[in-house]
Amino acid sequence: MSRSAWDAAHLRATGAAETSGAFRTLTILFSDIKDFTPLSERTPAPKVVSMLNYYFDAMVKIVMRNGGTIDKFVG
Repeated sequence: MSRSAWDAAHLRATGAAETSGAFRTLTILFSDIKDFTPLSERTPAPKVVSMLNYYFDAMVKIVMRNGGTIDKFVG
């Protein structure tokens, strides 16, 4: 959990968070690996896992470095 998500959860849990609503500017990142299905069909599973781990490691570092929060990985 990112520090910003932790802080927001803590404020809400302690009653210190503003609950009346607020407008915020957000950025949502959706990322897709081009031609992943055919790649995964012709590549041994351990290699696919290794490639995904490499990709996710890089993406998570970028998101966290910029104060982001990872909600989930799907696919």
